[in-house]
Amino acid sequence: MAEITGVFTCRLKPDADADQFEQFMRAELLPAYRDLPGCLAANLLHASKGSTPDEYISISRWESIEANDAVFGPDGQLPPAYAAAQDKLYDFVAEAKWVGYAPC
Repeated sequence: MAEITGVFTCRLKPDADADQFEQFMRAELLPAYRDLPGCLAANLLHASKGSTPDEYISISRWESIEANDAVFGPDGQLPPAYAAAQDKLYDFVAEAKWVGYAPC
């Protein structure tokens, strides 16, 4: 099984505070994400240049596509701590999109 990298993008709501969003991501969501079985790393990038200052990218690395599917696939059960943090994400985010994954 080959490691994979996954990409997720999001755009903040117009009234969202970017500093509070970044603090939430660093303190709550990313640590909960990193604790998911099979997740090797998760990071947040900010689109700080160009015409999209309200956009962010999250990049995660997984042991395998099977490990990712076990968590996020149709039969996956999100651990309660992650599910609660993920729910808070939409306090900040207007649009979120799973872009895809590729082998590392």
